[in-house]
Amino acid sequence: TGSFVGDIAVVAVSLCDNSERNRFGDDFRGIAIYDVSDPARPQLLSTYDSGERTQGVHEVDVVTRPDGRVLVAATVMQSYLHTEGAKGDVRLIEITDPTAPVELSDWDYRAAVLSPDEILPPGVDEEYHAHSVDFAGGGNRLWAAVWDAGAVLLDIDDPATPVVVNSVEAVASAEGNVHSVIS
Repeated sequence: TGSFVGDIAVVAVSLCDNSERNRFGDDFRGIAIYDVSDPARPQLLSTYDSGERTQGVHEVDVVTRPDGRVLVAATVMQSYLHTEGAKGDVRLIEITDPTAPVELSDWDYRAAVLSPDEILPPGVDEEYHAHSVDFAGGGNRLWAAVWDAGAVLLDIDDPATPVVVNSVEAVASAEGNVHSVIS
């Protein structure tokens, strides 16, 4: 990009103990971005904090789009519940300048798809967390594995405003638990 030449690694950082007591602690959770142009000497370029009360980033995917923008999609499982709806489980972060990551949007199935009268009771709504993400369409689409809701395809032509394109429900005879997506 105009601000960086080399190879980067994006590392998901999550709490091992994600109990409420620990989520309110000061331990870092989010992503760490490293310059690995010399793999024997990785250099930390920056970090992105997924926010207090979150358990951290579970899975990531990275894409360089044809327009030159470099994006990270990250799942912050149960973020929607742990932040009382303030932040969604899927985060889109621009790292075109990997020394200065910028969150462009957050998205959550429960907020974007379910109507207020469909919001599920505690203990059931946690089964609608985003577990995995995978860029498609050159980085203009994003698949999200949303546990019991299935695989959801998002249009992210404008990554600041993800829009649901379609979804594939979990197999009816199965419990659900869509773990991962890859396109």
